[in-house]
Amino acid sequence: MIGEDFPQLVRYEGRKLQSKKYQASKAYNKSVREKVLRHKLIEKYESLRSNHSSLTNEEKQAALDSIDAQKTEFMRCGEEHCRKIMRGTIENSPQVKLWIKRRRLFNWILKHKLSPLKDPRNLFRACRVMAKAGGPLAVRQPRDYSIQQ
Repeated sequence: MIGEDFPQLVRYEGRKLQSKKYQASKAYNKSVREKVLRHKLIEKYESLRSNHSSLTNEEKQAALDSIDAQKTEFMRCGEEHCRKIMRGTIENSPQVKLWIKRRRLFNWILKHKLSPLKDPRNLFRACRVMAKAGGPLAVRQPRDYSIQQ
């Protein structure tokens, strides 16, 4: 290649499931495969390949970009549905879920007490939601653990 103006290569966005569990990756692959088959992306790509002489370069690139965008969307959707937190030893019930959320919120409050957050409004909102859902955070809350001074 001679010259100073090189064409810019734009690679499509790839997605990777961040999980070491076999079942999560298996469910992710199944989800993406089902979506690709349901929306007929392979047929769209093949029709684009077979009609390549009748389309201009801009039309081909626009069609390929739309196919890539759809596949990226399917991958993101698969990631959202396949990343779930599983706790094996605890039964799954509304009471257990409420106590796990309380524990997480309590740890968040402790972190806020050790090094105050720049914007604690999300913490305040979470405390209000938890108070509505399952009563106050503690029956007797020590002064050391209160959010506001």
